[in-house]
Amino acid sequence: MSPPDLASAAGPDDGAALDPLAILAALGVQAPRAVLHVPGGSDTAVWKIGTSQGWRALRVFRPDEDERCRRECAALRLAQENGLPVPAVRRQGFWRRRPVMLLDWLPGNSLSQATLRHPARAWRWGVEFGQTQASMHAITASAPELAVGGWLADAEAAVNSGLRAQLDHVEGPAALLHLDYHASNTLVAGQRVSGVIDWANSGRGDPRYDLARTELIFRMNVQLNESLGLRSRICQRALHRGWRLASGFAAGAPSTMRIFLTWAGVATLRDLAPKLGQPGCTWRRHHLDRLSAWVERWQDDILAC
Repeated sequence: MSPPDLASAAGPDDGAALDPLAILAALGVQAPRAVLHVPGGSDTAVWKIGTSQGWRALRVFRPDEDERCRRECAALRLAQENGLPVPAVRRQGFWRRRPVMLLDWLPGNSLSQATLRHPARAWRWGVEFGQTQASMHAITASAPELAVGGWLADAEAAVNSGLRAQLDHVEGPAALLHLDYHASNTLVAGQRVSGVIDWANSGRGDPRYDLARTELIFRMNVQLNESLGLRSRICQRALHRGWRLASGFAAGAPSTMRIFLTWAGVATLRDLAPKLGQPGCTWRRHHLDRLSAWVERWQDDILAC
């Protein structure tokens, strides 16, 4: 069912500061017990909302992101129906032409933070992390919202005809993909993964697209992040090994995975290049130059096979 059109609750978007109380009222949420802004969102504005039913997350998109909001809602609902630990979508609508979502606030800490506090658990959590992604990829994704636009479509614009031909030759059935699956978007509570969040890039396709993207994020975090201390690097490597074992990445043929890694590199370069120099972006030109060198080497390996 389509979300209610709540644009009448306010005028057209005029660039004014977002008002979480007005947005909540438009969604039918009155007198919240607490409204806490969550800093750091680069794509959406986020607040943690206290209600009589528990904590919720209010996410507000840009005015032109209705398709993205619908795709993310479709991915979350499909994941929840299949037993994945994701936030339930409680309300969905519009405020001043901006798509908005009210979600459950999931318990736990980010996997990246938790492993620094408990490094001895890093490998085991990596296995849990990989098993959760494998469960995601066991879900057949047929929702039409997952088939159009989004991160996959943006990535496709960077793929040349030769790489596309190689991908077409090896692609498998369409599964649910997260495409930004990493330790900061995964929550853990106790010994278990308690949540997978930030489904902004979600779509459907061969699971190896998702596996290659996660593998690339691991490599970038460990090899390109100069600010990462020794303790963090050790934790990242333990997580990486556990994830590789349980996710299915290690079971893939190296020659085929290089094709998907090349795709992930090309797509990530396209994604990061416009963000250089913007607030919150920690990547610099020399990082992308090194990533470009990786992509060239993977492409050469493919051609040599």
